[in-house]
Amino acid sequence: MPSAEHETPIALVQRDPEVVAWLLSEVAGVPLPAHASVRPHPTEARITVPSTYHADAVLVLCDEADRPVLAVVLEVQRAWDPGKLRSWRIYLAHVEMELEVSAALLLYIPRRPLAERHPAVAVLGALAHGSEAEIDDVFPALAAALDSLGETDRISYYDIVLAGLPAGARSRWEDFMTATTQRWYSEKFRKMEADALAAGAAQGKSQDVLLVLAAREITVPADVRDKVLATTDTDLLERWLRRAATAATLDEVFAS
Repeated sequence: MPSAEHETPIALVQRDPEVVAWLLSEVAGVPLPAHASVRPHPTEARITVPSTYHADAVLVLCDEADRPVLAVVLEVQRAWDPGKLRSWRIYLAHVEMELEVSAALLLYIPRRPLAERHPAVAVLGALAHGSEAEIDDVFPALAAALDSLGETDRISYYDIVLAGLPAGARSRWEDFMTATTQRWYSEKFRKMEADALAAGAAQGKSQDVLLVLAAREITVPADVRDKVLATTDTDLLERWLRRAATAATLDEVFAS
């Protein structure tokens, strides 16, 4: 007996057939012929008595005169079944012969086995859509894809994701991974992260030195300002900062 998980997508498209046209056009990128409506169609494919094949749903795109311009066979597939490759051809051939129009096969697959079988595809998809607001919705599938790999490949793929995502998406991805599992940094990325943190700390101290001098109305020439901003030695910057709070002149701040 068909399960609710199998039947609910079929009931949905029977109730709102236009969603099939939207899926083909917007999700699958299939160019559709001009049409005015979409209607359900009988699903039986009677070959020889008593053999009858039933598609899960058949929808027909029609013009303003209700003439078919494209048929769509919807199949809900929840597990791999090689026999379906043959029966799907029967559905398509039958409806094309009956209605004398081309037919498209639309598969509804609730799970995401592709991500786990082909992690590179999951990573590529994440990189391609990294700047989109919905990228966060992909994180669980992407994490599952990486988790299915061996340790070495997992780390390499994780590095690729970190390098390829925009800054905002990367930060949210790291937060997601920290909250749900772990971050799989390679040594290269660990060093890069440490260097970035150090650079950020140095930049902050450089700005603090200049801000204190400005607050005390001590003029800082452009070459000295550039020297401060270019300094990455946090200990030296800390020393300059302490001096900037009390020194009477600029020379006292930067004395050896």
